[in-house]
Amino acid sequence: MFTRVPLRLGDTPHDYVLGDGVLDAVGVLLREVTSPGRVVVVMDSGLETTPIPTRVCDALVDADFDADVVEVPPGETSKSIAEAEHLWSTFAELGVERRDTVLALGGGAVGDLAGFCAATWQRGVRLVHVPTTSLAMADSAVGGKTGVNLPMGKNLVGAFHLPVLVAADLSALDTLPDREFRFREMHDLQWNREDLTGPSRW
Repeated sequence: MFTRVPLRLGDTPHDYVLGDGVLDAVGVLLREVTSPGRVVVVMDSGLETTPIPTRVCDALVDADFDADVVEVPPGETSKSIAEAEHLWSTFAELGVERRDTVLALGGGAVGDLAGFCAATWQRGVRLVHVPTTSLAMADSAVGGKTGVNLPMGKNLVGAFHLPVLVAADLSALDTLPDREFRFREMHDLQWNREDLTGPSRW
C-alpha cells in the first residue's frame, strides 16, 4: 500500500506517492494525470547495474507509454550546460514535443538537470520525478527546483518547474552502497515527511 500526499503548489497540483513497489506502478500512476505517449527517462548512469531502470521502463510500457532512455553521468558533474545541451539535442533527435513527458530517474543532480531541460524544452514539457536516494526524495523532487551549475557557482542557471507526479520507491534505497549514509539521509526524509503529513510513524 502506498502513501499518497497531495501537494498543492503553484499552478501544478500533484501527488507525492511513497512506498515499496512504486517503481512497478509508475505507468499506472502517470496514466492518472496524462494520456499514453512518449516518456523520455533521463537516468543516472550509476543505476545501470540495478534493476531499477528496467522496472520503470516495463511499468511505462505496460501502461501503453513509449519509453526512451537517456543516460547522464552521476553526481554534480551532470549539472552542466554541456549536459543540458546534450539532453536538448537528444530531445530534438527523438522528436520530443510539448505533449510528451520527461522522467527524472536517480538522485538530486539528475532531478535538477532533467527538470531544467524539461522546463526549457519548447517552453516546458511535463515532468515526473522518480528519486532513488532519500535526499532526492526529501529535497530535490519537491518544490519544482531545477538548475545547472556554472564555473562561478552552483545552481546559477535554473527555473521552477513543478512535476505532475513524484513517485518514490523506498526499495530503491537498497541500491545505495553505504549503509550509514543511507540511514543519515533517511533522517532528512523523516523530517520532511513530518512537515508534509504530521508526525512520522517510522
